[in-house]
Amino acid sequence: MIEFRFFFIFSFLLLPVSAFSQNTYPKITGYAGIVHPIVTFSEYETATNFKDYYVVGMPVGINIWKSPKVGFSMEFVPHIKAENGTSRMNNFLFHPGVLIALGKGYTLRAGPPLRHRAGMALLRF
Repeated sequence: MIEFRFFFIFSFLLLPVSAFSQNTYPKITGYAGIVHPIVTFSEYETATNFKDYYVVGMPVGINIWKSPKVGFSMEFVPHIKAENGTSRMNNFLFHPGVLIALGKGYTLRAGPPLRHRAGMALLRF
């Protein structure tokens, strides 16, 4: 019985559910995800994930759409590193950005350079 209950809860979480739909602007949306960095480059070394340790990031973001074409995004990404039987948060990234709707469900998210890094992502909603 317990296994069935957990299966039911897990399968319910996989279903896309919309609590309400907001069609007026400003429009507020959000997202959550998971990121597995494969290779990390720095001026000292090039490190690969899954070799000596494991790093995972869990981005959570809030999008504020000013109009159907332009919006602002705030993304928060804690990175957790598991190594030698322990885990800890080894990096926290706050990444603001601008959203530009490209049409057909595609959005361009561009962020300013942070610590000599610039970021752009093509998103599909």
